[in-house]
Amino acid sequence: MDTLNDQEVAAFVGAKADYYLQKWRPVLEGTGNAGNATGFNWAAFFLSGLWLPYRKMYRATAIFFGVIMLETLLEDIVYIGILGRPEAPGFWGRVVSLIAAMVCGGFGNAWYLSHTQEAVTKVRGQGLADDIYLQALANRGGTSIVASICFSIGFLLVTVVAITLLDLLLKKP
Repeated sequence: MDTLNDQEVAAFVGAKADYYLQKWRPVLEGTGNAGNATGFNWAAFFLSGLWLPYRKMYRATAIFFGVIMLETLLEDIVYIGILGRPEAPGFWGRVVSLIAAMVCGGFGNAWYLSHTQEAVTKVRGQGLADDIYLQALANRGGTSIVASICFSIGFLLVTVVAITLLDLLLKKP
């Protein structure tokens, strides 16, 4: 893929384009690779489950929430269902959450660069005029507080239902 230019990044990313351009510059100029040249993202670390959908990275959001839910359910199955304990300790959940946050913080900028490159490539392929092209990038990119809130609420609801059903299945009569 051709490299992204500043105008494309600014149109797609929106208000924080300067931050991401600074982080991505070595990759965009071909002097670094996305794995280690994009830096740590503190927002992705502290607010992983909110930051991912806020930046419209829905596939990564689903994977993130899926991993957290899987850990929660496995913890209940092991501690309650197999070991017969009255409840699962919260320790492993905190460990997995911390690891997930560190992964998101460490790779968040690289994931967002990849997401941006993929989106720009798709919009470029439409052969739009320059002004329409940049508007199409802005529409496809940017941020969504609504998505962030909806994904979080949806995750909480699905988790509560899944844990409730699992607890009913694991309770011994």
